[in-house]
Formats: sequence, C-alpha cells, structure tokens
Amino acid sequence: MIVSVTNEVALDEDSIFAGGLGVLEADKFYAMARKNLDYIVLTPYYPKGYVKYDFVNSDPFAKEDVFPSTIDEKLSKIYEANVKLKKFSSEIGFFEYRINKARIVFVKILNPELSEKLFSRLYDHSHSVNMFYRYLLFSKACIEFLEKHLGFSNIDVIDLQESFFAFIPLLLEKENRPRIRLILHTPVPWGHPSFSRGLFHEEFNFEFIEHDVNLTSIAAAICDEIITVSKKHEEVSKNMLPHFRHKIRSVTNGIEIPRWMHAELYDRYRSGILDLKSLGEIKSNAKLTLIEHLNKYKRLDKDKMIIIWARRTVTYKRPYFIMNFIEENEDLNVNFVLAGKSDPRDGEGLSNMKRMKEFSDRYSNVVYVWSYEPKFAKLLFQGSDLNVFTPLSGWEACGTSMMKAGINGTPTISSRDGASLELIKDGYNGWFFGKELKELIYPGSQRAWEIDSEDYLDFKSKLLSIINLWESDRDRFLEISFNAINSFMPFVSCDRMLKEYYGDKAF
Repeated sequence: MIVSVTNEVALDEDSIFAGGLGVLEADKFYAMARKNLDYIVLTPYYPKGYVKYDFVNSDPFAKEDVFPSTIDEKLSKIYEANVKLKKFSSEIGFFEYRINKARIVFVKILNPELSEKLFSRLYDHSHSVNMFYRYLLFSKACIEFLEKHLGFSNIDVIDLQESFFAFIPLLLEKENRPRIRLILHTPVPWGHPSFSRGLFHEEFNFEFIEHDVNLTSIAAAICDEIITVSKKHEEVSKNMLPHFRHKIRSVTNGIEIPRWMHAELYDRYRSGILDLKSLGEIKSNAKLTLIEHLNKYKRLDKDKMIIIWARRTVTYKRPYFIMNFIEENEDLNVNFVLAGKSDPRDGEGLSNMKRMKEFSDRYSNVVYVWSYEPKFAKLLFQGSDLNVFTPLSGWEACGTSMMKAGINGTPTISSRDGASLELIKDGYNGWFFGKELKELIYPGSQRAWEIDSEDYLDFKSKLLSIINLWESDRDRFLEISFNAINSFMPFVSCDRMLKEYYGDKAF
C-alpha cells in the first residue's frame, strides 16, 4: 500500500486547490485508480475551501469559498478517533472518496470551534501558532489512521508532499514505522515553514538549539529519502540542503495523459494514425470549443492565434512579462488568454490580478479568467496555439503546463527552468528564452531586476518571431506542434513518474 500526505487535491469535480501541487496529486490519484492499485491520499478537509474572487471595477476582493458539495455527497465515513495534544484534544472523522482501489481520505475536524480556528480554509497561514497546531493535529490524526486503522505493516511507503507534515516522522520511531520520504515541490520560502522553538517545547519538551525551527530541516534529517520534482530542482535543492545532498534525488513530475489530452488526439496517437493533417483538424475543432467557452467573457476572433498564460499570479512566475508584451504590441493579430489567481495575503499577486483585469477591460483581444480550475485548463491546453511559461530561473521546481500543452500540440515558449529543460528542444518542439541561472536569485532584488531586463528583451524578440511564424508559415508551426506531441510522449506520463517513485508496485 502506498500513502501520500498532501495539503490539497484538485479533482475534476469543482475541487478546491491553490496551485500545481493539488493538480499533480489528483493526477497521481487518477493514474493509480486507472491501474486499480491500493493507493491512499490523506488530505485535510477545509470547510471553507480555498478562496474565490470578484472585482469592484478592477480591484480584486476575496470571497468565502466552501468545500464542494459534488465531492461532499460522495464521501463516506470510514473511521473516527479522538486525537490528543498537550493543550487540547479533538474528534476526527476520516471520510473516503474512492475510485477502484485508489482512495482519498479527507481528515475532518469534528469540533466546530477547532475546525473554524485551525482548518477554516486551505493555506490560511495568517497566524503562526494556529498553523503549527493545524499541521501537528493533522499529522497526529494521520498517524492514528495509518497505525490503528490501516496498520503500519500493510504500508510500503509514506510520501510527505512538502515538509508541513514533518511531525509524522518526528513522532515515530524509525524501526516501528514504514519508509517515509520527503517530496519537495518548491524552493520558495512559504514551502518551508518555521516555528518558534517554544511551541516544540510546550508540546514535546524538545529543546531545539535554533530559535526558529524549520520543518524542512526536520523532515530532511529524519525521512529516509528526499525527492525533488525535476533535475533542475535537484540542483537547487542540493544547494539549499547541502548537508543532506546524499539523500536527494529527482523524479520529474508527470501528468495523467488521459485526463489532459484531447480525446480524439489521444485515440489517434495510440492507434499510430496521427499525422499533420489530422492534428490540424483536431486543433481547429478544439480551438472552436475554447472560443465558444471564452465567448461567455468576451467575443473573440476565431481566426486569430491564441496565446495563453495560465497559473498563479505570484511574482516569481513573472506574469508581467506577458502583460508588458501585450502593452507594447497591442496591434498584433493575436488573442491573449490570461488565467490564474493569487493567495489573498500576496499583495503583489493581487496587483497582478488587478492589472490582468484592467487589460481584459481595455483590450478587445485579451480575456482574463480568474476562476481558473481543471476543467477550464483542459480547454485552454487543447484549444490554444502557444503556451507561455515565464518563471525566474531556479524558482519553478518543475511546472507541468508545458506538458499538458505539449501533448495537445500546443508548444511552449519557456524560460530555462523546471521540467522545460528536460523536454524542450529550441525551435524543434518549443522555444527557450533568457538565461539559465545556477544560483537562486530572489525576486525583487537588484540582480533579479537586471536578469528580468535581459530576459524580457529575449522573450519579446522570440515571441514576436513565433507569432510571425504562425502567420507566415502555418505548416512549419504545425510541424513543431506535432514534434511536441511525439517527443513529450511518453516521458510526461504519470506512468513513467510513478514507476520511478514506486518501481514495480506501480505496475
């Protein structure tokens, strides 16, 4: 039995999620379900979901979300326990969502006051003490479920998706537990939380040397292995955790191809009958489907090229690259689709949302969709002509948008970061711009702005040449789209990724 512990899972059924981790974990779940393997995902139940947005003029404001009723009505309680901490105890319910042998177990706090205080919504990290007790309570609940309900002897491996759950190996003696691995998904600081040593002393009587105790350092020390999600991320992580270099290896992320690839494209590829002509026809039909959906927001010219930038609007992903390009080239014969949202505490992310909304209101060929979710993402990757991937080199652990786009014949223009370095051959199945950085440069620093200036000039020049290629030589552009499909498959498949994670257990 394989267990994954994660903060979020982005199912197709109106699921709550904040970013790529949730989508990745859902892809793993769907792949394991397709294989009918014994796989369990443990994740918190958040009554208020994550966050929704609306706008007053162009100013975004956060609205309360709710846990999706489409999922809630399919859950069945399979276990209940009383979990005790030094300061309080809580009744915990474990609710199962199942497809074949694969299960997602939502861990629900049944005490209303604790649920409201600690587990209100996904990534509500506004209060450090509450955050500490949230992850401690959840971790102890996971231990209770795994040890008492499933039995450690039945578990082959427990994968912790990020270090929020470092309490699990911290509280278990190594000889009495299954193998536990730490999967790192980001180098950004908020993925590596620290808490005052006083909290550890109050709860465990531990006397840490450090004033602020970092959960990633704890998990890295205690877990049996550390896995990063691309080769580039492995390099970055070995520099961040040089004292644990010997434990670190990479498994580049993959995607559940049947979930993301256009059905007709998938069938023709598997049958060995996909050619340039049929690809062109399928792409044209997928584009019409996307245009029809986008017409709910704004009527667009179906004969124009469609370029997409779709992801969280956080600064290190550099959404200002595509917005600056639009502003400087407003007369181009191109439709731009911008999609994504920010955490409500990220001021710069909210500013990027505001600017995207202003662009959508100002330009007839720009649409901004802030309610970005998996169903819409599928339409985008299947029906667009070009995907834009612009993170500051070193900060994107992997990224999978270029994978989802590529298998649908939508090539990517990418900065030199994440999985793009393993997938893209410039001018053959996509395009690169900018420098590959070997050091981690912090966004907003003077050096970052210098890199941005250089990268943007290259990005602008490269993107203009790609647009010109689409306009002047559609057959050559279609060849690049065709190359993207054939060169990405099957490397981007979840099947490859899961085999690297779990060996023969995944097959």
